[in-house]
Amino acid sequence: MRILVTYGWCRTAYIAAESLCSAGFEVYACGSTALSMVRVSRFVRGFDRVPDPFKEPEQYATEISAIVKRRNIDILLPVHEDALAIQTYRDRLPANLLIACPPRSEIVRVLDKYEIIKIAESAKVAVPKTLAPANLIEVESCAQELGFPLIIKTRRGNSGKGVFRASSLEETRSKYREIVDNFSLANNQLPILQEYAEGSVFGSCFLAKNGEVKACFVERYLRCKEGGFGTSVLREPCELPLLHDYTQKMAKALNWTGIGHFDFIVD
Repeated sequence: MRILVTYGWCRTAYIAAESLCSAGFEVYACGSTALSMVRVSRFVRGFDRVPDPFKEPEQYATEISAIVKRRNIDILLPVHEDALAIQTYRDRLPANLLIACPPRSEIVRVLDKYEIIKIAESAKVAVPKTLAPANLIEVESCAQELGFPLIIKTRRGNSGKGVFRASSLEETRSKYREIVDNFSLANNQLPILQEYAEGSVFGSCFLAKNGEVKACFVERYLRCKEGGFGTSVLREPCELPLLHDYTQKMAKALNWTGIGHFDFIVD
């Protein structure tokens, strides 16, 4: 079978390509930048440039469709949040194409950081106390309830983007308004506030089908960009059974199919 792996710039795509090739599949990849690491991988039969899925989601899906038809692709494996663009414009793609990710409604739900926190709580997974102000007036009372320092997060974002630390009420008020203005956020998209948690950062990368984890890799982040808030650039594998358990609980609660990733702070 022929598989197209998307978002070839990220490490997940490279590992997926290597694993699938080793299992005997014919692997192709795509990405929006010429610097995509899978472009020069020996595990990939071919590489195609595509538009940025965040800036041009409809055109992205259209180009993916053209690649699928030209290369006779059987399975599409999105490895990043480009899955949202793909499922939003699913009608642009061949009807018989297998796509290894959930439908659009589920992707939208899990990309909302407040929604995923509520799902985690219901699945008995430990989370920091999190509050969602309904308007700018409620920010002050929520901040005082959490105490300082605290974390301000946009409801969408990855790789540490949209995450800020505030050490006082004045800083919280100022940074919160700045985020709302800079991103032109509506009332239903207002940032959330979280208690600040101390500890080491770990990640859980997994592959699941219908809520059952088929593979899980836990890693500790040794070095990150932007003083610990950005993408990790150095990691080491480790064994933490609790994080495997949390990952399985989340996959089951989401009835997840496809690739996924969670971040954890471990005290």
